[in-house]
Amino acid sequence: ISREAVLLVARAMQAAGCPGCSSFGLLPGANELLKADEIIVQIDSRSIAVSHIPHNVKLEDVQSFFGQYGKVNIVRLPKHVSNKRQFSGTSLVEFSEEVEANNIMNNKLSFAGADLEIKTKKEFDAEMEAKKEAYEKSHPNTHPNKNGHDEG
Repeated sequence: ISREAVLLVARAMQAAGCPGCSSFGLLPGANELLKADEIIVQIDSRSIAVSHIPHNVKLEDVQSFFGQYGKVNIVRLPKHVSNKRQFSGTSLVEFSEEVEANNIMNNKLSFAGADLEIKTKKEFDAEMEAKKEAYEKSHPNTHPNKNGHDEG
């Protein structure tokens, strides 16, 4: 999620007078928005990346599974770096509280017969960035140029 998108949602929630706005960028009892970077840090602190999820998984199944361990805000199923149509096998799960994400890090879990590898969202982001850079270096002529057209 881009910083701009987070900030837009936070402002919309504030404008709507939403009672749950504190989880979307407002400090509890305050009228000021958090900076986008602070919001992202908060979201990342309560999010985990879970690998070895079957490629044919349904979003609802992942949400239901992790709902056993805490309130799940959102589940994302990112696409593979080199094949944007295929699920990467790693799900991103955001809990409502940081403690829920921390508690699950200490569990050995299985899903659909597969032992899950659980890491922090920050670790996952660093790995994905490294994979993206490696892919771009190995396929230099397959990326859109600054005009949005393929170079190769």
